[in-house]
Amino acid sequence: MHGTGVILTLFVQVALILALSRLLGWIFSRFHQPQVMGEMIAGILLGPSLLGWAAPEVYQRIFPQESVQILAVLGQIGAVLFLFLIGLELDPANLRSSSKSTKAIALATTVCPFLLGVLFGILFYKPHSDWRSAMFIGVAMSITAFPLLARILTQRNLHRSQVGVVTIAVAGTTNLAVWCILGAVLATQKLQAAISGAAFMAVLILIIRPFLRRVQLIFEQRGRLNQNMLALIIFLLCVIPTSPTL
Repeated sequence: MHGTGVILTLFVQVALILALSRLLGWIFSRFHQPQVMGEMIAGILLGPSLLGWAAPEVYQRIFPQESVQILAVLGQIGAVLFLFLIGLELDPANLRSSSKSTKAIALATTVCPFLLGVLFGILFYKPHSDWRSAMFIGVAMSITAFPLLARILTQRNLHRSQVGVVTIAVAGTTNLAVWCILGAVLATQKLQAAISGAAFMAVLILIIRPFLRRVQLIFEQRGRLNQNMLALIIFLLCVIPTSPTL
């Protein structure tokens, strides 16, 4: 498939996904359910689980492999931008006022499922079990579907409320903790992964964080977002998620 054909196919895919997602999301909202549930079901209906199984030829025609890869990239970019917008609307004052409750809830929601997952891996995964696989199952049990949670809170207009802020903060803290655990487990097998992960965290804490504080001060002084600052923010938004893989 040549370049023009891939682009046209991509437009058809996006249009079909948007139409079915909005339709099913609207139906679910009529029954007072999160709209994202309908959007997820739309993905199942259009994906290999149903359309690919019931009509494989139609599925291959609508979603050829070369365009699916591009669609996956667009989906990842959309998720990054969505979480970025959620972060923009978080009020740091609310986070500081609820720091104690956030830490307590985050600790409970991390430790309990992690320990249960490790125990499950030890007891029921014995033929292939070692401490690494048990830790991996514990991480899988502890991880939070952060984009899904943020989407539900945004739709319910709760992302700026005290409950919403605490929920997002807890989910972010939990994900950070379990990803660090997973990184430590992987680091026992690959020294390069440990070094790159530690270097990435050091750059974030020692360089990026003070730099963003400086950018915030400049924005507060000027009271507006100019083109250079916007370009810088988009640049950091693109570079930071990809830095661990470079």
